[in-house]
Amino acid sequence: MHLDLDDFKIVNDGLGHQIGNLLLVAVAARLQLLVEPSDTVAWLTSDEFALVLAN
Repeated sequence: MHLDLDDFKIVNDGLGHQIGNLLLVAVAARLQLLVEPSDTVAWLTSDEFALVLAN
């Protein structure tokens, strides 16, 4: 599954890269809580994530 964050550029440019990075870490952590231990959450680029779901 492929996910991207809508309007992430607004956050990153408006609030700075440090805040943008914190948002990416928070999203990744939340996604990790939503999937099974056998699944994989991966950050791809800028505002894109991939979920590899075992089942």
